[in-house]
Amino acid sequence: YIGIVKKRASIIFNHTARGKWKKITVFSDFYGREEGKDYFSVEITTQETHESILMDLRRDFESHASELNIFDEKPEFVGSLVTENAYPFYKAGIERNLEICREKLNAYGIDHIGRQGNFEYLFSSDAVIKARRLAETLCSSSNSGC
Repeated sequence: YIGIVKKRASIIFNHTARGKWKKITVFSDFYGREEGKDYFSVEITTQETHESILMDLRRDFESHASELNIFDEKPEFVGSLVTENAYPFYKAGIERNLEICREKLNAYGIDHIGRQGNFEYLFSSDAVIKARRLAETLCSSSNSGC
């Protein structure tokens, strides 16, 4: 999408009971605005990828975003992409296999950062709590403060 985001945030999560969209990532916050407009993606999780379903999801997002007054005007839709298997499912008891994978990555000098790097697939609210605790720990142990 291209438009003007009123709610200034690089990532906007949908924590409401309405709307099927999950999050908006405002890439122009990271890479710069073009002609005074933002460009962003909208993430929606679905197992149904028929064209009619995707169109319904698009309309649902646009309607809900309008109700929430996120944009100055209706954003311009520029295209979509379906990412198959974007969210992995882990079976119970896989923890030891994940630990072996982490050890192999450590042997290559690769650090595990964030939820994906640590194979932690949590609710977003849980991730925020963990991030705040980590920031508080880092701030309290740094000489410069935060």
